[in-house]
Amino acid sequence: MKKVWILICLLLIIVGVIFFIILGDNSKKEININDIGKKLDNPNHDILIPTKYDVKNVYLHNNDFVSAWAEIIMSNKIEISIYTSDDLKNKSSKYINKEKINNTNIKEYKTNAGKREYIFKQDKLIYVYKFSPSEKENINQYLKTNLD
Repeated sequence: MKKVWILICLLLIIVGVIFFIILGDNSKKEININDIGKKLDNPNHDILIPTKYDVKNVYLHNNDFVSAWAEIIMSNKIEISIYTSDDLKNKSSKYINKEKINNTNIKEYKTNAGKREYIFKQDKLIYVYKFSPSEKENINQYLKTNLD
């Protein structure tokens, strides 16, 4: 009888893992750049995406375990992620500086690959800009013009 329960438990674990893998594949969907606000429940506010860079892909990551977030891949010089959750932690990059642009606090980090990251909150969204150091001035100018 004990062996039957062990087999049932193992079978349930295997089915659970397969179910989790299948659901995980559906959590990243390509969307139109104009739909980001609607998909992140922030339809009445502008999304801060610099127009200087061409947008290659926009993905919505959404599963039942974490809040929805958008990933905007623009070029090898800049990537933007937009989150709806406040519990964003940056443990993989080194904290460099905190500055204020138009009453918005921006934390600057340096990745192991040498890229810079800006993390800031605008409206209900958390933005993570990851860019090459050569683009810092362009990004700063864009934020000075477009942040509230």
